[in-house]
Amino acid sequence: MRITQQPGWLSRESSADGSGVVTGDLELVADDLGPVTDDLELVADDLGLMDDLGLVADDLRLVADDLGLIADDLG
Repeated sequence: MRITQQPGWLSRESSADGSGVVTGDLELVADDLGPVTDDLELVADDLGLMDDLGLVADDLRLVADDLGLIADDLG
């Protein structure tokens, strides 16, 4: 059985023996977070909220890094 969703989302593939391997486009999601963090920093700078939104941007970068590692592990 093979169920595949749109790019950017996880898919699940099951072999004949029922074992499953989760694969997906986590790297694309991680790449998409880069511009979001850049935009957050610009907004933060414009609003004088650099400390607060800068921390959010940093957290999103960590999430993007983690998603990249997960994607590498899933191969």
